[in-house]
Amino acid sequence: MKRYLSTAIQPIDNKTTDYGEILETVKKCSSQDISDNKVFAVVHIGGKQFKIASNDVIMIHKKIEAECGDIIRLEKVLAIGGRNFTLIGQPLLKRDLATVEGVVVEKTKGEKKIAFKKKRRKNYKRWHGHRQDLSVIKIKKISFDIEQV
Repeated sequence: MKRYLSTAIQPIDNKTTDYGEILETVKKCSSQDISDNKVFAVVHIGGKQFKIASNDVIMIHKKIEAECGDIIRLEKVLAIGGRNFTLIGQPLLKRDLATVEGVVVEKTKGEKKIAFKKKRRKNYKRWHGHRQDLSVIKIKKISFDIEQV
């Protein structure tokens, strides 16, 4: 059963939609945006979603298995688009369609967060410190193959 957010959103009727025109429009728009480096992607990493573009630096609150300097491919791409077009997955885009590559710049720990507990009049005080694992990734390239659509 398909659910829609509002009554204004209707399913696409396969018989009346001309996909040839849509693909030609996306090809024109995408080639212009790729040459201008104006392509963005929405990826899912470490339980969070990030909107990224090429040469962005993102900080992830998890430890990644790759070493510093390794090139990694981000698999969970939710959407990709440019100034004049957007491709949205349901919920993810196909692996062959979108490719997002990045370099692991740094693996470190964040600043120390203190959790302080106190019970008044009971002489009870406790300090617990925690440092979150962080991974810093620089996005090198966002590309997609429009022929896969």
